[in-house]
Amino acid sequence: MVDGAVAAGTPADYALVLRRLTGDTEKVTGGPATTVREFAERHTRTWPLEEK
Repeated sequence: MVDGAVAAGTPADYALVLRRLTGDTEKVTGGPATTVREFAERHTRTWPLEEK
């Protein structure tokens, strides 16, 4: 995971921190983590587009 993050441009020190966070979402929320895309798709009605 760290090698992939660094290869994608993430600073190595930050990639190491991210590795330590793996699993924390499930521990805190009691449910699985979701991607930003999944979150946005679930909440599209929350932020309706305004016509100008």
